[in-house]
Amino acid sequence: MPNRWIVGIDPLDDMEQGYIIHRQAPEFVAKWTTEGEGTAVMSELVYTDADEEVAIALYDFEFEDKPSEEVFRAVCADGVRAIDKYLITTMEGFSHG
Repeated sequence: MPNRWIVGIDPLDDMEQGYIIHRQAPEFVAKWTTEGEGTAVMSELVYTDADEEVAIALYDFEFEDKPSEEVFRAVCADGVRAIDKYLITTMEGFSHG
């Protein structure tokens, strides 16, 4: 089964903007950031795991077909786990470098 997620940070963006792509229905591209003091996300639709110590927010969604709220929440929760895995893998790479 192919990977459903592509997660990364734009290396040419001074603010290191994060992006996430979901490659299965519902397909979408969104931006992501870790929330903290001074973090402002200006978007009509935002998903966040605000209960976590380091909250991740997904925003500026571009959908192929907008899903139901239930599907949206489930897919975004899975997306946050994909971002967590990306961040852990990236930090491990820095610690071994």
